[in-house]
Order: sequence, then C-alpha cells, then structure tokens
Amino acid sequence: MKSIFLVILLVLPLNFIGGGKSLADDKSQTVERARGVVALKLHLMAADLLDELIFRWSQNPPLGVPSKVVLMNIQNPMGLNAEFSTFLENHLFQLLIHNPSSFIIPTHCDSCNVLTAYSNADQTVITRGAKIPHIMTAENNAIYALYLDFNLERQNLVLRSRLVSLAEEGKIVHAESLTTNSSNPPSLRNPEKLVSVASQREEYENILRRSERARMSMGMKLTLFNFQDDTIIMPPLPWFLVGIDVFPSENRDWYMNLSLGFTSIPGEANGNSFETRYGSRISPTRSNLVQPEVFWNLALGYFEVKGNAARTLTAAGRQTSGEFLAALNSEDHKPVFGTGTVSLGVEVQLARMSRVGLFIGQMVQVRNSEQFAENYHFYGIEMGLSL
Repeated sequence: MKSIFLVILLVLPLNFIGGGKSLADDKSQTVERARGVVALKLHLMAADLLDELIFRWSQNPPLGVPSKVVLMNIQNPMGLNAEFSTFLENHLFQLLIHNPSSFIIPTHCDSCNVLTAYSNADQTVITRGAKIPHIMTAENNAIYALYLDFNLERQNLVLRSRLVSLAEEGKIVHAESLTTNSSNPPSLRNPEKLVSVASQREEYENILRRSERARMSMGMKLTLFNFQDDTIIMPPLPWFLVGIDVFPSENRDWYMNLSLGFTSIPGEANGNSFETRYGSRISPTRSNLVQPEVFWNLALGYFEVKGNAARTLTAAGRQTSGEFLAALNSEDHKPVFGTGTVSLGVEVQLARMSRVGLFIGQMVQVRNSEQFAENYHFYGIEMGLSL
C-alpha cells in the first residue's frame, strides 16, 4: 500500500509539469495567431492608405508633368519586418503603373538606397546614393525621390509622404499625410480602377443591400419518385432550369422565383415544367456576403413528361402489380403524364451567387384520371447559380 502511495506522489508532479508545458504551448500559439491577425490588418490598412494617396495624385498630380521618381526605402512601424515593406513596394508600383494620370513614373535604381562614399575638394561624405547627383544622373536620370514613412499612433496608422528634388539639394516639393483608424475596415480598392473611398463603400453597400431587385438564375434539379409499391422502379429525372429571382423587399428577407424546366433522357422521357417558388431567410438575421444564408421555400408547379417515364407514372396508380403491367404495356395508353406539384425545401445560398438545396413534395391531380394515385411523392436535390 505504501509503494502505491509513493508511485502516486511521484507521477502526479510529472503530470502537472507536462500539463504546464502544454498550456505554455497553447499560449504561445494563441499569441502567434493574434500577432498574425494584427500584422495582416496593418498590411491592409497601409495598402488602403497608398490607394488613397495615388487616387488623390491621379486627380491632382503633385508634380504637374510626368516625372521620373525613385522610391526610397519604406519606413515600417516598429515590430514589422521587411515583408511589410516588400508588400507595400509591390502594391505601390502596381498602383503607379495602372494610374499614369498621377504623373509619377516609377524608376528603378540599385544605388539609391545603398550607403556610398564620395569626396570633393572640401570633404568626404558617406550617404545614400540618392543624394549623390552624379550617381543619379548616370544611372536613371531621375528627378525626384519619394519617401514613405508609416507610423502607429495609438489606434491610427499614419502615412507621411515626401517628394524630394534630387537636383536642388533635398528640397521638398510636395508633402502629404494620411491617417486611417483601426476601427475602419479597409476599402480594398481595385488598383486598376481607383475610386474614392466614398464610392467604394457605396458599391459595397449596394452589394450588401442587393439593390438589384431581380436577377437571372440557372440550375439543375434531380427528382426521385417514391411509389407505394416497391416493385415499381423509375429512373430519376434531371431538370435543367432557367428562371428569374425577384426580391420585393430591400433587405431581401424573402424572394420569389419563376422558372422553366426541361428534361430529356434518350429512350425514356422528355418533358417540361413551370414552377413558382416563395422563399424566406431563416439565418442569419441580416444578409451578408461572408456567412452562408439559409432559406426555406414553398413551391407550386406543373410538369408534363412523355415516353416510358409517363407510362410508369400513369400506370403506377394501379393497385396491383398485374394491373400496373397491363397498363404499362397497353397500346391504347398514351405515354403522356401531367400533374401539378407542391413541395417544401431548404436551401443554402453562398455569396449570393450559388445555391444548393433539398426538397420533398407531392403530386396534385390536375386532370380527372382513374389511374392517378394519391400517394405520388417525390424528393430531390437542386443546385443553381444566380447571374
């Protein structure tokens, strides 16, 4: 008994030590994830500031005429590595290339950011190549240098830009500061078609509100039939659907769909359908572009098929297998079947463009027919795309 007690005393501390190590690892991973999220947000905020800077310059060029400009090293906020500068440099070059109306011609210069020593009659100077006139002239004939400094000031990211003349001993010809707050989401503008922040946000709001009240839709539906007699087997019918979605409410909490359908199975069936559907959003409570939206729907329709599928559907109303086979093989029986339908379904819409759903329904007798069975049920899956 004493030996067991001693083993327990020895094992428990080891378990606590192992648990402490795991807890420390979890905390380290949590910190790394949080650091990555913050760094990503800073990258997007900085890119948004560059978008705004070049947009303003494209509307009101700071130099007046197209001029060659060398980009100097970008100054990062403390704690960010060279990846931040590389990302912003590439983004800035993309902006300048696609927005020539800024009159800034980005120029490559290997020596501009390298410390270089040169001497004259009075002194020997060690400085960056951008401040040595004969290096700049010999290499690229650049006229100006662009300095960009990013700094964090409380919750704000501040961009300070300076255009400096290389021919006039560092004279600043243009300076501008821009600020964005961490609570403001980046506008994520298209570099090839810069617009103002207000225009970009208005575009986002229009998408979120779905300002278009109607849109085209295309899709596929696979319908499977369920008969009371297990001996009756009928292949599923695939339908190709073309329709239009109508959103009466501005928030698009519910919608109405009108669609035409076509089906064709060589040697088995040909047919067409019409359906009107009414759907209401279950979740989330507000429409958005990120979270999938779940709708339930009620559909009323009519379809008509010809061929062997029509023979099967018509003959399935017989109560016995013998009557079914007799009706199926009857030459007097016309291979045409038409019926109304009522169905309930649930669908998930993704990014307001694609949808996938399940449905179950029952056929409703439209024409007086002794062969129509009350236990005609069907179910299936539907996929679609909104244009």
